[in-house]
Amino acid sequence: MASHMEKIISLIKRTGDRCVVVDVEGNPLYVMLSLTEYEKLISGSENLAALNEDEMLDKINRDVASWRASQQEQQLRDWDSVEHAISEAKGTQGVPPAANVENSLNQEDNKHKEDQYYFEPIE
Repeated sequence: MASHMEKIISLIKRTGDRCVVVDVEGNPLYVMLSLTEYEKLISGSENLAALNEDEMLDKINRDVASWRASQQEQQLRDWDSVEHAISEAKGTQGVPPAANVENSLNQEDNKHKEDQYYFEPIE
């Protein structure tokens, strides 16, 4: 176990990356990072002027990734609200959206079947 941990720590030192430690089921438990990185995280007052180009790009990328994730979460919440409002308006609460779509498609198919014409050659 210790040799595995030493290898992981060595990789973190060489790459500057972070490592997520998971349990047997794959649930994340801990994050390993360098003490310097940890101090930067908890201080919250990272001096931007002191960052080199790579550190600045890394910070920007992390900020953009965080912003995108929050935007996606907000869009999902907004979409759930829209689906709920549509369900209320249609009176189909409790029916999964996929079932609503399937019912609509079946109704469309039946409508088209009624409108179909068949031509036979005249002899």
